[in-house]
Amino acid sequence: MPAILLRLLCWLGFHDFRIVDAIFGFVPGDTVETVECRRCGHRMTRRGK
Repeated sequence: MPAILLRLLCWLGFHDFRIVDAIFGFVPGDTVETVECRRCGHRMTRRGK
């Protein structure tokens, strides 16, 4: 796909995330992941299941 179309997808909220860091706990559902978009570099933290 052309790069401009991929950036448009990021702008619309359809990112291509990869896991950068993950922290696991002892309780199920206690996982915290830091993810980053491969295209635009947007980082966020999400709680796992």
